[in-house]
Amino acid sequence: PPSTTTSSLANYDSKAAEEGLFDDVDTTLTVEDTKQPDPASAFVEWLPSWYEAVLTLLAEERRQSLAVFGPQLAPEIIAKVLGECFRPLLSSFQNRLETIYSPGSKNMSTSSSLSSSGSLESICAIYEATLQFLSLAYECVAGCW
Repeated sequence: PPSTTTSSLANYDSKAAEEGLFDDVDTTLTVEDTKQPDPASAFVEWLPSWYEAVLTLLAEERRQSLAVFGPQLAPEIIAKVLGECFRPLLSSFQNRLETIYSPGSKNMSTSSSLSSSGSLESICAIYEATLQFLSLAYECVAGCW
């Protein structure tokens, strides 16, 4: 037999429905609501912001290194800071790229959408962000000399 709690909830739900309490609540669940974020598009969105944070750190370290250690040691210090920014991420960075973009991966897509896993556009976006980062990081380090 149903418990009194279950029957009370059923009565409450039917009363609430009669009174229109749920009229403005959208109870439909679409496929988009249940999809997991695409790893490629999440990576493409995250990477430039992380590069920007590293560049900001390098600029500040450059300023402080020049003031504290002088122009002789500053480039070496900046290069070490840059290396330390990447050292803890190298294996996960490589694994993420391999998982998303390896040939034959289930994430590879023939679609040309930027948000599609493994799409040529997302690979190009990551490549472009990385080249821009490396260029700016080089300028930061070389600017110490």
